[in-house]
Amino acid sequence: MILDSTSLKLEAVLGGAVAANQPEVTVVFINYNVDGVPSKPATVRSALSSSTDVTILAAPSVDGHVREPQFISIYNKDTASVTVTVKTDDGTTERILHRATLATLEALQYEKGRGWYALTSSGAVKNGQGKSPTRQVFTSGSGTYTTPSGCAAIDVELVGGGGGGGGTGSSGGGAGGNGGNTTFSTITGNGGTGGNGTGAAVGGAGGTATGGDVNISGGDGAGTNGPGAPVMVSGHGGGSFFGGFGPSTASGNNSGNAAEANTGSGGGGAATDGTRYGGCGGGAGGYARKLIANPAATYSYAVGAAGSAGAAGTGGQPGGAGAAGIIIVTEFYT
Repeated sequence: MILDSTSLKLEAVLGGAVAANQPEVTVVFINYNVDGVPSKPATVRSALSSSTDVTILAAPSVDGHVREPQFISIYNKDTASVTVTVKTDDGTTERILHRATLATLEALQYEKGRGWYALTSSGAVKNGQGKSPTRQVFTSGSGTYTTPSGCAAIDVELVGGGGGGGGTGSSGGGAGGNGGNTTFSTITGNGGTGGNGTGAAVGGAGGTATGGDVNISGGDGAGTNGPGAPVMVSGHGGGSFFGGFGPSTASGNNSGNAAEANTGSGGGGAATDGTRYGGCGGGAGGYARKLIANPAATYSYAVGAAGSAGAAGTGGQPGGAGAAGIIIVTEFYT
């Protein structure tokens, strides 16, 4: 916010008459000369005049000079609530910067780099205004998310659960379990499919995502080559948006590697000694992200569970478990 002409000034006005006392105004500002060199900070104080416009910071007096407010405080000294409007005026056109209703003994304030916010009569930030962003993270289960007081928008990120990697064995090596779906209201990250075990060489499919401003499907788990191949490594898990998939396991009778916790990625399959198929990797969960302005008071949510590791068959090894999903909600305040 700067005043960059000799006709542009900063004004404030009330929505009507006061009951007893006019609000008091303090403005701290800096002037810059034509070379951009700043002056020392200066203060100007005034009082409002009901529904009559009051100049709370005058326009620069010299062409090429710029005047910049650093701090503004409008304190409601009245015995009743007031509605104050702050605006710029160049003598022809007015433009509103901010409007707020203040109860008695509350204050409207502006700080460069922070913006507008209000203080209660006790000096606390009102309704979260000007508050730094907060965050809630959900790593398991289901329930109800409650929007904090004063929150103006929430940024929701989520990923479905990852599928488990397949197991191995001369018989009975099982497929990994499917990952669960993660939901937040109508936003969904579907879980990845488990990777196949003994007798099939197909990795699990990645889950899709819907309802976000951004929707990214999870990566597919890797398949494997057949018996008797020179290197019988297992299939790695599919990677989610957050990474952390279960890596391949070297050839030999080795169990699969699990995915990193709460990444929604797939687990790796178990390896083989060359007499049977290696286990395939599980697919990763889908990722979605959505910005919700003016959020509702509550939303239902559920975090997708991890896909289980494929069971070991006769003489074989189990696969690696997939990773559970996650929900990250970042909360913003005005």
